[in-house]
Amino acid sequence: MSRFKLPLWDNISESGEVMTYDKSSLERLIMQMYHDTIRVKSKYHVWKQIINSSKERYDLMNRISPAYFNMTTSALFTDFVISLTKLYDSDSKAAGNLRKLISVAEGISSSVYEEQNNTGISIINTSTLERYKKQLEEQKPILDNLFKWRDKVFAHYDKKYYLDRKRIHSDAQVRYEEIDNLFELLHSILNDFSLALSGTALYPEATDALDIERLFNVIEKHPKLLEEMKQIMVQEIERNSVTKKYEEDITEEEYNRVALLAAGYEISNDPNEGFSIEELMKMIKENPGLEDGED
Repeated sequence: MSRFKLPLWDNISESGEVMTYDKSSLERLIMQMYHDTIRVKSKYHVWKQIINSSKERYDLMNRISPAYFNMTTSALFTDFVISLTKLYDSDSKAAGNLRKLISVAEGISSSVYEEQNNTGISIINTSTLERYKKQLEEQKPILDNLFKWRDKVFAHYDKKYYLDRKRIHSDAQVRYEEIDNLFELLHSILNDFSLALSGTALYPEATDALDIERLFNVIEKHPKLLEEMKQIMVQEIERNSVTKKYEEDITEEEYNRVALLAAGYEISNDPNEGFSIEELMKMIKENPGLEDGED
């Protein structure tokens, strides 16, 4: 199996050990970055969906729990900015970012790719690596803004922005289109490496990004749930972290009621229309594998 070493300035661990890489370790690096991309893209899409929905559902969100949505959007923005900047970090000692990946690839013989390419032409070569560097440089304006948010607001308190919280919004603007471009570049580069190494295409798409939209739709269809959902969200805020189905404060029936509604099941007090909560709970218990839309 082909093995290679990075330049000495870039491949020495803190213990002083020279690190070596092979095809297998490069594939693991690609897949880890792929999964990290999916996670941060999911957070970005949910954040974006809530922000966009707030324009049309401002009253609804305020009736449910304004504090909850304000805290959620703030936490998601902080998280995805920090996570995305990790993937674009320029620190040569940091792992799991595009610059490190390109640096690693520059130390590999092209034969490690050609062995897996049916056309006999390496997808990853000197020309493509130089193109990647140029594409990264083209993203410098938005990356500078994201790093400013990370370094001067989230990770550290810069006096200029600490005393004037609104200033960062004008000094480091973040636009949807620019963030979307960063994800497209991540996808393009990681996909090229995966195709070159194993012939496998990657599709780092967030599968649960529209869950929040579904939640809004369910709540709008069931106005009587507004107060119930509000109480649940207030309890979640107070506890900060919920991991046991709200068992401490909410009965099993109350939890199942919200879970069933969130799954799209209709509940009605009219015996001739829909299902009662008791009937639905019985159905779920008797059919644990029951999925949405199943009769």
